[in-house]
Amino acid sequence: MSAEQKPAETKVKRPKFGPSSMVRMSGRINLDMTPEAAGLLGDLMDSTESSASDVFRRALAMYKAAVDAHRDGKSVGVATSPDVLETEFVGF
Repeated sequence: MSAEQKPAETKVKRPKFGPSSMVRMSGRINLDMTPEAAGLLGDLMDSTESSASDVFRRALAMYKAAVDAHRDGKSVGVATSPDVLETEFVGF
């Protein structure tokens, strides 16, 4: 294949999740986890006295905030002082 020829792009269809798809989605998810991930989940559940569902809900909210911030050209990280934070995550 020459440098001018490009391989055909393959579009992968993913299920879309959102308010309209929630009607079709079950309230439960089956998830395969490595032993390390399962251990981390257990540690987070213990240290926060939360259920697995609560840990995943909080993680999902933080992930969305991070993706939105990145899309807006912002940086996401951990600061040593709350004085420099634009947005603070609470409830941990």
